[in-house]
Amino acid sequence: MKDVRFVGSDGKMNSALLYIPPGVNKKIPPRALSPLTDTLTPGKRRMALPLSLLAVATLLLAPDQSGHGYSDPPAFGNGFGGLDTLKYFRTLDIVDPKNIGLEGHSMGGWASTAAASANPDGYQSFLYASSSPGTYGVADGTPTFPRNAAIIYSLYDEFSGLMWKNSHTR
Repeated sequence: MKDVRFVGSDGKMNSALLYIPPGVNKKIPPRALSPLTDTLTPGKRRMALPLSLLAVATLLLAPDQSGHGYSDPPAFGNGFGGLDTLKYFRTLDIVDPKNIGLEGHSMGGWASTAAASANPDGYQSFLYASSSPGTYGVADGTPTFPRNAAIIYSLYDEFSGLMWKNSHTR
């Protein structure tokens, strides 16, 4: 695991944890760019640890979103930090840039959506975990965007009404 910092297109510093499987020294398909967040602990990049444990044989980048954790403010700025995170991830010499899977939990889904809409050829698959497209200014989902998408969501998720327009609450 490496703590990485990179300057974004807006000149702001971005922070992330990069999980590299043991013995990796050549290009491999990364599992996911994973801007994760939670409403109680926004931008805590270590929240990706449980997901990274599921992906022990793959590469994972878990950034702090803009204005969260160790990434410079403003919060919600510059595509939630997702645009520059994907751009940085694609430059790593051990990443196969044609095989990137994006994922995002909660607000992290919006960061990944912003990255995917700005870089439509920059990813292969997409996973929303308790998140959705078309929220807080990110692109709406369509039959073709994001491509190769999966959704992990429960009927009683905290923001199901906001994200999926259903009437269920806890």
